[in-house]
Amino acid sequence: MQLSQHDISMLLAHKTGKNIAISGIATDSRSVAKGNAFFCLKGDNFDGHDFIEQVIEQGASLVVVSQELEEELSVPSIFVPDTLVALGQVAEFLRDKTSATVIAITGTAGKTTIKEMLASILEQDFSVLKNHKNFNNQIGVPQTIFTSTGSEDFWILELGISKPNDMHELACVVKPDIVLIHNIGSAHLLHLKDIENIAHEKTTLLSYIAPNGKAFINEDYPLLKKNAEDKFPSVSFFSNKNANSACFLDYLGVNNAGEGIYLLKNISQYTSELSPENGKKDEIEICLPLIGASSAENYAAIFAICNFLKIPLKQIISGLQKVQNTPQRFQITRENSWTIIDDTYNANPLSMKASLLNVKEISKNEPLILLLGAMNELGVNSSAEHKNMITFVNNLNAHKIYYYGKHWVEHKHLFQDNAQIMKDEKDFSRSIPLLKKLPSATLFAKGSRSYKMERFLQLWHNNTRNA
Repeated sequence: MQLSQHDISMLLAHKTGKNIAISGIATDSRSVAKGNAFFCLKGDNFDGHDFIEQVIEQGASLVVVSQELEEELSVPSIFVPDTLVALGQVAEFLRDKTSATVIAITGTAGKTTIKEMLASILEQDFSVLKNHKNFNNQIGVPQTIFTSTGSEDFWILELGISKPNDMHELACVVKPDIVLIHNIGSAHLLHLKDIENIAHEKTTLLSYIAPNGKAFINEDYPLLKKNAEDKFPSVSFFSNKNANSACFLDYLGVNNAGEGIYLLKNISQYTSELSPENGKKDEIEICLPLIGASSAENYAAIFAICNFLKIPLKQIISGLQKVQNTPQRFQITRENSWTIIDDTYNANPLSMKASLLNVKEISKNEPLILLLGAMNELGVNSSAEHKNMITFVNNLNAHKIYYYGKHWVEHKHLFQDNAQIMKDEKDFSRSIPLLKKLPSATLFAKGSRSYKMERFLQLWHNNTRNA
């Protein structure tokens, strides 16, 4: 959608500006293009004000600042108290102009996966705007909105939070027509403190639903369900546990083609579309690309929303079959007789357990090798969460477990004989020749972003190419 200097000036400073079109909004000095408006954001390790001269040289035609400038600039500038808030205000202005149906997705684990699934389904018949990768915070969501052409039928926006008030700031911008909250779990506890606060913060989104909007909540999380009902009494539920839920999906196992088999119940639009072998009109078995309980959770959310949007079952299945895995998010590759699973983008206790259960099922009877980075931002719960995770991993009967990160060290006494701490990549590199003697196996890596667990997989790939 088109913006002018006048639009931004009136919105942020309540004064007229030049009626000159803005070619785009930039927050990173390295990506500024001619005609951009540059917002001088501040962070712990950067200050956009330091790059004003550079961005003007690159062609910026407007600068939004939050500190007084010592010298007059060669392009117009707008002073605001907080440039991040101002960025959101401009995005909100565009959100108010769109006629698209805005779908907001949040949860502790699986936001990006569900966003990609839903986009793949809707893109078959509609124009869709979605977050790039996981640009889901107070910078990423506005950046996504700024790429809108104004002609989309749907906006699918994932929203991520890490501290109190984050959801309020995002929801003020997004004002969704449809909300999906698919789970809650221990994550970002450094600031969010406990699961009760997570449930409260996530469901804050429900207070910003547009008039006549709709909310879909996973009722398998009691705290999430209670908070949702308190804030939005007309919420719709889906479940993997309650067979009487408005949308129930149960994971049954894997077929010979490696697909997941699922039982879908209580959605007549879909259960009547195909003839179930058992003759029951309220349920149907369907095969979908991904396997595991966590996939069932994601798929249930998809069916609940698509039912509301009246998307035919065949279109849903077709769209789900076209979904491409996002890099570093349970990305499966084959190397000779080995299965390599890269889930290294990030980790929290909920996503770690879900991925490990899927990996265990994929590996079947083959040896399972785990590269597990620690999980950050768990605050006072960090020790207990890592202890619990080690106990969980011990029950997977893995062939070998490599732990990386300081949070595992205090619980080394819980390790079984097949586990060790890695101090650096060299520790794993020394193990590769021995692991390579296995005729086949499944290698899985996951950890919080700061640990960059993909480095260990790269060592493996390099060793394979050089062998």
